[in-house]
Amino acid sequence: MKTYTENAFHRLLLVVMSPREQAMSDAEIEQWIIQLPEIKELSIDMMRRAVFGSFPAKLSRRHLTQLRKECTLMLDTLYRYPASAGRMQEFSQMVSNCLLQILEFQELHYAENLDGNITMPIVLFNKAAQKVEEKTVLLVTAMSRYNVDKQLQAIVVTKMTGLLKRGSGSWHQIRYLEKLQVGITGLCVGLVANITEQLRSLLLRRNFNTLGFITYCKSRIEEEMAEKYKIDEQYDCLYHYLLEFNCLSSGHKLDRYDPSQASLKPVLLQYVKSLLNIANKRNLVVTQNKAANPGVVTPYRLPMSISVDALAYLIKLLVMTNVITAVKADLLLFISRNFKTPGVGDADLSLKSLDNKYRQVVKNTSIAVRSILMKMLKQLDNEFG
Repeated sequence: MKTYTENAFHRLLLVVMSPREQAMSDAEIEQWIIQLPEIKELSIDMMRRAVFGSFPAKLSRRHLTQLRKECTLMLDTLYRYPASAGRMQEFSQMVSNCLLQILEFQELHYAENLDGNITMPIVLFNKAAQKVEEKTVLLVTAMSRYNVDKQLQAIVVTKMTGLLKRGSGSWHQIRYLEKLQVGITGLCVGLVANITEQLRSLLLRRNFNTLGFITYCKSRIEEEMAEKYKIDEQYDCLYHYLLEFNCLSSGHKLDRYDPSQASLKPVLLQYVKSLLNIANKRNLVVTQNKAANPGVVTPYRLPMSISVDALAYLIKLLVMTNVITAVKADLLLFISRNFKTPGVGDADLSLKSLDNKYRQVVKNTSIAVRSILMKMLKQLDNEFG
């Protein structure tokens, strides 16, 4: 049920001030100017009674939310009306200010009772969105100076730009981005360093539950897992993330970026648990194989006449040309256990050394491998040329 205040604004905005109606006379304008302070005070009184009266909390929130929606509707209606001039222009501004003051009073005193998912009035959204976008420019400079990962920067920045072009948004969305910008600015202080990890942690705590950030977190885990060659190292990695995500708070839906989507905590926990489940199954197969073959001796290692450097680069070329399609971690672990290079003896090749040589190839190694490949081509020509 609409209150007197809401009905008064409806009549004023949708009937009296409508461009389809006859223009208001100076006398009518003066009469409404006298009524505006009374209408505002009645609105404020209604809010007080709704909150501090005998109404149930649910009904109080409903009253406040309805008033917020009505004020937004009236402001948007006034915003879309053709520009007026003279006394009418002054009066339109007075009406707009009255509605804005009611919303400001609500936001200042009863914010916890309001639904943040309601769309902001266009005039307020445009003003807030412009500030967010202007600050984003400075924020990008600061994040770049503090060496934030470019991909993570893009994930954050895309949510802070294009707001004005979008034209509308909720109170929650704007407030969330404003607070997030303050948080990120707080990281970009002191000695210049790489704050990618601090920013990732901040986004986790702020429940930045966008698809881009979720994908980023999953990719980070996958990349770290790819560098772990032993099963115990993989378990340590996964349990580290399991502990980190368990410590997150799911919180209220309005504490996350997108209230309509799941919180980060359950999504990321489910992902890590699925990886642990896969690791458990792999480990079980290995354990069962060992139990079924208790008398297996040290495996045969294929002797190579080339150095570890050349072997690592040769394998890398096979991977890059899709001859080998194995996962890097599994591949290097297999090579370390099943290949033997000069001077190593019967011990496994060092995984750390193998990984370093795989990633960082020097020119002398490339020359050696090129020589091997040339010999192969010559042999092929001899046999089939």
